[in-house]
Amino acid sequence: TSAYGSGNGMYGNGPVTLGAGTSYGAAVGSVAGGQYAQYASNGMGGYGVNGGVQTIQGAPIYVRRPYPVAFNAPRLRVGGSAMPLGLAGFAGLSQFASGEVFTAKAAGFSKNADGTPNVARSISALDGIEYKDAFNAGNVFGGALEYDVSRGTTVFAGANMAEYEGQNVQNGTITDNLNAVTEDGNYQFGDMKTMGVEAGVRQYVGNNMGFRPYVSAAGGFMHNDEVTMTTTSHGGTVVTSPEKQVFIAEGWQPTAAGMIGAEMAMGNNAAIGVETGLRWTSDKSTNTESDNTWSIPVQVRGRLAF
Repeated sequence: TSAYGSGNGMYGNGPVTLGAGTSYGAAVGSVAGGQYAQYASNGMGGYGVNGGVQTIQGAPIYVRRPYPVAFNAPRLRVGGSAMPLGLAGFAGLSQFASGEVFTAKAAGFSKNADGTPNVARSISALDGIEYKDAFNAGNVFGGALEYDVSRGTTVFAGANMAEYEGQNVQNGTITDNLNAVTEDGNYQFGDMKTMGVEAGVRQYVGNNMGFRPYVSAAGGFMHNDEVTMTTTSHGGTVVTSPEKQVFIAEGWQPTAAGMIGAEMAMGNNAAIGVETGLRWTSDKSTNTESDNTWSIPVQVRGRLAF
């Protein structure tokens, strides 16, 4: 006798009982309505048709997972995360590339404290002084709060600080008209400290993993503390004691920067990178006419995701 159904060895209309020497009874049979025959013990070590097992009917029941599936937004553009927020920090150097802190000036008399001409002292024509000559490369550091709006685009807002060491610049000559003595003029600039706040966007190139180049653009405002300038003469005969004045007044200026760089993931929660670019800052309030500045920052970035 066939193990499935009765008659011709194909599926029958119901379960059948096989011989006692066979280890399994009829196990499968189709019935109307899409139901399946139940298994039942035949009391002889196999299965027959007279058991008491209830047939379960109906569609399968799907049980929900006991945990939610995380939203597949990027953490560090590596693997995804439900919270695409991050904190970034950076440090580096910034070198002025162009812009004059002091523009060229024709020959004339020096000025008294009240601004009137001092006919006893004459100053030769003076060359313009570039920011890069008046100040050394500055140390720059800062931080930002970042948010990944997509796997390739990050927006950020942050602050930065910089300090530029002032330099001594020799420029023209100073003449004591009463004693007919002329000496080279020396101008010592004080240190310049700045603080900036800005917001911007960074666009990455490439996939989620490993080395990823990017470009970024940001805009905001830059504040500078006042900067002094001390005048002396080489030899100390014409200018007998240093004469200090506030040359750059404290104030705010608009600023903007464009950067290029690359970032390397360091696990799921951290990344490091390097970047450089060009920063523009509007002209500062100085004693004489000055220019907008262009500077080149070179800095190392680090990012830690929440």
